Amino acid sequence: MMSQEQLHADAATLIQADSTAAHAYGAQRNLLAEQITATLSKRDDLEHLIGPDNREMMENNHRNHAEYIHSILLCYDPQDFVTTILWVYRSYQAHGFSLSYWPVQINAWLNLLQNTFDETIFEQIAPFYRWILTHQDDFAILSANNTGDA
Repeated sequence: MMSQEQLHADAATLIQADSTAAHAYGAQRNLLAEQITATLSKRDDLEHLIGPDNREMMENNHRNHAEYIHSILLCYDPQDFVTTILWVYRSYQAHGFSLSYWPVQINAWLNLLQNTFDETIFEQIAPFYRWILTHQDDFAILSANNTGDA
């Protein structure tokens, strides 16, 4: 398990997307968020993933996610990236979202992005999503601790 500081250092290895990829994502972000919501809404286990009566919160999360990812593609800050992800995990779990939601959602984003963008753009965006998936367990453990460190 990585500490928050180790995650910061690891996140610093991610490469800033170029402006073409950032602007391509930005131009599609609202549609992407709607498509993720539509995709996840079809799941039979949605209530297990997000908790009861949390559909609106899920939709807001997808819109906020798209806005945030657009911002990091424009101007990446590894410490902010890690801190924000930890905050999101804590906040949404406090509202009844399960830890299972995050890999389901991130994988859905990856699939959608791969089907939306050409390979050159996709490969500049995908590392951020893959990084989140790689560190699911770290975020789960750290988010359970209010200080962010195990």
